[in-house]
Amino acid sequence: TTTMSLGVTEKTTRGIELRASVAYNWNTYKGLINSSQDGVSVNGSASYAFGPRKNWGATLSTYYNTNSSETAFRNFNRYTISASITYKY
Repeated sequence: TTTMSLGVTEKTTRGIELRASVAYNWNTYKGLINSSQDGVSVNGSASYAFGPRKNWGATLSTYYNTNSSETAFRNFNRYTISASITYKY
């Protein structure tokens, strides 16, 4: 497996943390059936801490992944959006 990735994190003056990353993966499988596949994934999120002691947090995330292969069942696209609320004590 070979992976190349690049990511960045930035905190705004309003306290929102923004994250973004992109990655490329390449796999080669050797065995009974030799094959290879490659894929690209993109991630992004925004997080904000709030409350009297900043112990509450909210995060909105998105993830996209595409995979290409010589084997048909390994070809796919996936898109995910998630939101969370957390409390740290």
